[in-house]
Amino acid sequence: MKDASRTRTRPSRAGLGRMLRPMALGAATVLAAGLILAAGSPASAAPRGKALTPAEIEARIATYKKAHPNDLVGLDKFQQTLGASPTWYLPAGATAPISASAAQALLDSAGQMGPTAVPVDAFTVGISGTWYASSSQWRIAGSWNFRDNYVNGSDPDDVSELTADPSMCINKAMSTFFYIYNYTGTQQTSNWYLYDSGVSHPTTVVRINDGVSGFVTNFDHGEHVTYFGKASSGCSSNRVRAAYKYEHNQDYSSNSISISVAWNFLSISYSGSGGSSLQKSSQVFDHS
Repeated sequence: MKDASRTRTRPSRAGLGRMLRPMALGAATVLAAGLILAAGSPASAAPRGKALTPAEIEARIATYKKAHPNDLVGLDKFQQTLGASPTWYLPAGATAPISASAAQALLDSAGQMGPTAVPVDAFTVGISGTWYASSSQWRIAGSWNFRDNYVNGSDPDDVSELTADPSMCINKAMSTFFYIYNYTGTQQTSNWYLYDSGVSHPTTVVRINDGVSGFVTNFDHGEHVTYFGKASSGCSSNRVRAAYKYEHNQDYSSNSISISVAWNFLSISYSGSGGSSLQKSSQVFDHS
C-alpha cells in the first residue's frame, strides 16, 4: 500500500488531547518535535534502602504517566523519587540535551504538523536519558513518530536500534522495554519482537511488523527503552553516550533482511526488490 491519497491534518491542541485519551494503557507517544508525551493514579516511590529493578521502575513510570499525561517536569521529579538523577531530552533538531522544563516548554508550544512529502519527512526520532545511581544504570529511551497522514506499512519489517558507546564503560544491555501505538493511541502488543537483546554488547534491536488496517497504521509512534549498566570497576564517571536509529521501508518484494549493528551504526540489506527505505538517527546523547 502506498502513502494514501487521503488528507488528514494534524489535530489542534484540543484535538490532540482527545486523541491521547485512549492512551490510558500507557507508556508514551511522541510529538513531531521528537519529544515524549507522557501518558497516566499516583505511583509509589522506591522503597527506602532498596534499588528497584528495571521492570519495577517501568511499572511505576507507566502508572505515573497514566495519571499525569504530558507532564514531563512531573515525570522527571517522580523518577528522582525512584532514585534517578534528572532526565535530559534530546529532541529532533536539538544539538545538545535539554532539561525536562525546557522539553516541557517545547512540548507545550508545539504547533501542528502539516502534510509533507514521503519519505524524507515521514517520521521524526528523539532520545532521552535518566541515570539511576542505585543500580548504576542509564535508562535510555529512543522514540519515533510518523506524521498523521502517512499510512504505508508493508514488507519488510521496520527496525528500531538503541546503542550506547562501549568506551564509556558500558559493555552490555541489562533490560529492554518496547512501547508501540497505532494512530489512535491504542497500544500494540503483537507486531514486534526483540531481535537483539544486547547481552554481549551495548546495542538492542527490535523488529516491527508494520502494517495498515482501515487507513490506521499499527506503528504510528512509540518508545524503545533500554537499561544500560556501567561496569562495576574501572569507571570514574557515570557519563554515557547513546544514539537511537529507526529505519522504515516499504513495498519490497520480500520480507527477508540482514541487519548489522555497532555503536551508533545500523546497516540493513534487503533481499527483495522494488522498495524504498529511510533511516533516521537522533543526535548523540552525551551526558553525565
